[in-house]
Parts: sequence; structure tokens; C-alpha cells
Amino acid sequence: MVRTMNNSRKSRCIKADRISQLPEHILRHILSFVPIKDAARTKTLSTEWKRVCTSYNICTCLCYDHNSFALQLLLSADAIGQEPDVCEIRDKFVDFVVDNLGKISQQKSSVLRLSLDVAVFNDEFSSVDELMDLFGKTKVEELCVTMQTIDSQVFTEWEKTLEDVCYEFPYPTVLASNWLESLTIRWCKFPATAAGTFSSLRQLWLRQVMLSEESLSTLGSCCPGIEPIDDYCTFWFETLKLSEFPKLKKASILASGEFGLLNNVDTTETNLENLYYESIEYNWVTSPAACRNFRELTLYYCHVIAPNLFEDFTTAFPLIENVRITGDSSFEGVDWFKATTNNHLRSLDIHYVFLILQKLYVDCPNLKYFRFDFNVYSHLDTSWFISLKKFIEQIGGHKSIWLPLRVSLKMVQFVLDEFQATPISQLKHVHLELEIKNSNKKDFGHLVEAFVDGLFWATCSNTLTIQVLHGYYCYDVVKYLCRRLADKKPQNESCCEQQLCHKYWWHNMEDFEVTLGNKDMKEKLTCLAEMVKMAQTNHQKRNPEFRFQWYTIEEIARFLVDMNES
Repeated sequence: MVRTMNNSRKSRCIKADRISQLPEHILRHILSFVPIKDAARTKTLSTEWKRVCTSYNICTCLCYDHNSFALQLLLSADAIGQEPDVCEIRDKFVDFVVDNLGKISQQKSSVLRLSLDVAVFNDEFSSVDELMDLFGKTKVEELCVTMQTIDSQVFTEWEKTLEDVCYEFPYPTVLASNWLESLTIRWCKFPATAAGTFSSLRQLWLRQVMLSEESLSTLGSCCPGIEPIDDYCTFWFETLKLSEFPKLKKASILASGEFGLLNNVDTTETNLENLYYESIEYNWVTSPAACRNFRELTLYYCHVIAPNLFEDFTTAFPLIENVRITGDSSFEGVDWFKATTNNHLRSLDIHYVFLILQKLYVDCPNLKYFRFDFNVYSHLDTSWFISLKKFIEQIGGHKSIWLPLRVSLKMVQFVLDEFQATPISQLKHVHLELEIKNSNKKDFGHLVEAFVDGLFWATCSNTLTIQVLHGYYCYDVVKYLCRRLADKKPQNESCCEQQLCHKYWWHNMEDFEVTLGNKDMKEKLTCLAEMVKMAQTNHQKRNPEFRFQWYTIEEIARFLVDMNES
């Protein structure tokens, strides 16, 4: 019975394998239209098709580097005492590329990735045009072109005259190949004249490219299929409208005040899913409708024109999964941040220096990583530590919580004896980074004790890293911590009248580790504070790191039962 079923299945496969019945030249012709990356996936279609695919000539990577070629040529010339000049080196390099790539084209081989790095002097671009024409006739899926000129530096605004010595990239010639899917260009300029539509291009990476508003519009109309775009350009216009690319899903924009005239990046009327935008106080112009499809958002130091989007963040970005926002200007005008009832959010990283949120509310069930880097009020009372404890417990089910705190201690009001016994936290991934910037030097030791007691009472953190280089008053924190850790009693000894009470945080500590740099300091607590002070004096970045292991509620309950029975 089994043999009959196997024979029947084999018979069906033979009948279904009609591809193998086609002549080989037809199969090769069909294969020539299949993208190189997809060719391997189709091998299972047919036994004959697999054979043809296996015999098909594919070059995984071709790299033509002018500098490497010149070095080899100079080393060879040095041996015979005849050193070529720069023009001769350039001509020989171009001849080598033309000859090598010409053979590949004649063999009708496919190239997965081709990289060209060429140096051009005195705007002599005719030989480069020959290479570009050859690229357009070669089956290449990924092309990277770097065009070095005498002035191939970062094009600043006052250097616009360099436009005359920049190579005008002939993308109509290069894109004449229907195979090109990814294009990377460095140190060129783009023409503003439209030249047809090239639908094969999907990815565009620009580095130090001169781009005018007209050339951007032309690029968008000629290459409507572009999905990701990565720009590090010199823009000769004020507003970059990404709506010029109708299918754009991912954009990475790096802009700075020294590059061109750009002031705004406009994502309105787009369907972006991923945005990385880094700038120095430039504007991000967007709208609620344009934020509905975002999955990932990374902002560095840019000014958000619609800051109210952050007040109810997960409503404005309902599909958001990963967020990183750095810089005060991004939050300008925002008093509170809310992210709730969102099942997509996995990572939330907020970092700013001077602004202070009045309210922060985060309650997303699938959040795995949370980092909130912020300044702490100068005057801290008991209510602040209570709020911190509630906040930690609220998001405590998430995998990792990172809280870098920059503290200016002017007044701290927190006394552990005022609290009744409180169950210790069961969180396992709470990480604190502490940097004390300045303080009221009068009675600073008392302020430190109150602050550290309140911090551990509220968080029961698993790690504490103290920033030495910029935290000018960290010595007292380390000194107080070492004193408390030295007083920690073993589990079989009574710590106070309540045994393993829930009030004093150092009573609930099972074990700890202390390192300074790579050195284990657990047995050297008495000298750790002085070593930290020495590191500060010598401007050494040797941050003390504490790791704590806390008793669980079950362990405490079991210990209390044993104590009562004895």
C-alpha cells in the first residue's frame, strides 16, 4: 500500500514538472528575468530548472577600488623604477574595469553587488561616463558608486562653487538596466532634468550628494518604486518633502547646520513605517494621518512641529513598535507623556537633559525594554519616592527597565522609619545609573543618605552604576552604600526586631557584587570610596557598579516560619 502511494505521488510530480520539458535556451532566457536573490529560491520548481540555475554564472560581489589599484601599481612600478603619474594610474584603472566588466557582460553573467570607487581630476569625467554606460548594460542588482574629486569633502553652504567640479550622476544611463534594485551614490550631484520612468529601483542611499529641489522632484517622478531612502546630503533647499516618493516606507535623514540650506523634513502625505531623523535643531513636520503607519521612530535633537503627538503617544502612533527620542527640542512644549493600551510597543527609549515632564504614564503589556533618561528635581520629598515606587511597580512586568538619573540634591525629605513594613519588589530587571551634578554642600551626607534610602525603597534595583567622571558628588554616595553593605547580616541572623523586615532595604539583600572597572571590590569596601575619589581627581572613567540579589517574598516567609518553629 505504501509503495503504491509513493508511486502515485511520484507520478503526479513527474506530470507536474512541465518546466523540465522546455528547451534549455528557453529556461536560460526565463532565468535571465529572475532577480539574482530569488534565483536560489526557485531551484525546487524542477530538476532541470535546478540544473540550469546551478550552472548559471553569478558574481556575488565585484569591487573596483581606485586607491587599492593605485597602490598595487605603484608597488609594481617601484620594483622597476618607473613611477606612473596620477592620470596614467586613472587611465589604467578605467581600462582594467572596462576590460573586466566587459568580459562579464559578454558572458551574460549576473552581478549581485558591484562597487566602484574612482578618483577624478580636473573634472575629466569622460572616462567615468564610459563606465556608467557599461554599468547600464550589465545585470547588476546592487550598485555603489563613489566619485572622488580634488575637493571631495563635505559640501558646506559657502562651498557651493564646488558644484562645478562634481560629477553629474547619469542615472538615466545607469537605470536603463531593468535589474538595478539598490543604488548607493557618494560625492556626486543629481541632474534636474527628467528622463523617463525607472520602476526597478527600490532602494536609494545618498552620501554627500548635491541635491536641489528640482532634482529631488525629478528623482521622485523617475523612480516611483523607491521604498527605503537614506540621505546624508547637501540640500540646496529648505524643505525636504518625502511625499515626492509615493511608495516610501523607510527613510533615514542625517542633516546638520553646516550642510546646505535644509531646515525642515516634511513627512506629511506619506505612508512611512520607519523614520530615522538626526539633526541639530532642525524641524520635523508631520501630521496625525502620516503617523498612523509608523512601526519604528528614531529622533535625534530635531524640533517636532507637532509636539502634542507625544502627549497621547500610542494613540497618535497606534502601530508603533520601537521608539527612541533624544534631545530636549523634541519635547519642547510637552508637559506629559502617555503610552497606554498598545499591544505593539516593544521598546521605548526617551532621553533628554533639561526638560521635566509633569506626568509620565506607561502601560503597554508587551513592552520589553524601557529606558527613561532624565533630570531629577532639586527638591525631593516623600511623595516623589512614593510616585517612583508606584511607577516602577506599574511597568514592572516588562523585561528591562533602565533609569539613568541626573540629580541635583538641594533638599531631600525621606525617612524610612516613617513607613510601615512594605513588601519588597519582585522585579528582576531594574537598572539605575546615577549621576549627582551638584548639591547643597551643607549637611550633604544627610541628603545622600535620605536619597539613597528612598531610591532603594522605591526600586529595589538589580544594578546601580554611579557615573564618576561627571558626577562630582558621587564619593558620598559610594561611601554610604559601602557602609550599608558592610552591615548586611547573613540570613540566619536577626537584622532587627522584625527579622528580615520589609522596611530597611539592606536587610532584604541576600548578596551583592561590587566592581570598579574590572576589579572585584566586594572585599575592599572600606577603600572603594577613596579609589573613586582618586579616579575623579585623575579624570578616569572608572564607574563603580553594584549588583544586588534580593530575597524573594517566598524566601522571607519560609525563613519566618522556620524562626517561629525554632
